[in-house]
Amino acid sequence: MPVPYLSHFNLTEEPFSTVPNPRYFFLTPIHATALGKTEFTVEAKKGLAIVVGDTGVGKSTLARLLHQKFLDKGFISVLLTNPSYPTPNSLLRTIIQEYQIPKTSKSYKDNIDIFKLMVRSFY
Repeated sequence: MPVPYLSHFNLTEEPFSTVPNPRYFFLTPIHATALGKTEFTVEAKKGLAIVVGDTGVGKSTLARLLHQKFLDKGFISVLLTNPSYPTPNSLLRTIIQEYQIPKTSKSYKDNIDIFKLMVRSFY
């Protein structure tokens, strides 16, 4: 359904969305630092990088931007957008499924084993 104000303001797309769009990301010095440190951590295989901040400061947009940058560089990457998983096993199952592995288990230990095999297959 066309939005009436688009033609009135000569817009080609809706200016606001419920999904963050990296195309409109404003890179502040703090965001640049978070972006740089996170990229370095991943590229140097230094472990886990965590970005924290209040609601609406750009964490999700930054995550989408990083995800696209990693894909562009040839990394194997998925983006998990649900911030709430009731158990570690549900998070692990989601990660496995996002990598298109058809088999998961109700058992946490089995999922750890599936995850390990998946990661080893990347190398």
